[in-house]
Amino acid sequence: MGPKRPELQGVSPAPGGGHTVGFAFKAEVQMGVWYFYCCLDGRAIKERDFGDVCVWSEDGRFFAVQEWLSTNRSQGPDTQVLVVDACLGRAYEVGRTVGGFATPLSVSAKRLSYRAHVRNHDPEQYVAELPVADKWSDIIFED
Repeated sequence: MGPKRPELQGVSPAPGGGHTVGFAFKAEVQMGVWYFYCCLDGRAIKERDFGDVCVWSEDGRFFAVQEWLSTNRSQGPDTQVLVVDACLGRAYEVGRTVGGFATPLSVSAKRLSYRAHVRNHDPEQYVAELPVADKWSDIIFED
């Protein structure tokens, strides 16, 4: 028997339908913050931890989520934004934020807008141009 499938909560449908992103509770960090599994169309992305924020592109092809790179209280949080092409099952990592939170604000096929908030500093907003598809990596899903 395989691992228990996470129970989805906070499902976010893509504009126009076609895809959904959902989050399932994974664990709580000592500082009281929760992190989650992120599921595309009901399939959990393997071996990655996420916040529960999701933004979709207007065409419903791309979404962006906050990925936790460290859940160690003494080291983190370290986060980045993961941009996903829901049609191709490929992802691109943007905006690594050490000691703080990178939160997606908007996404399109060509760019991502996100906010980085590092401890003891004012939040800053950034815009990142997204590269061509060959710079993206395949998403690995749980079995």
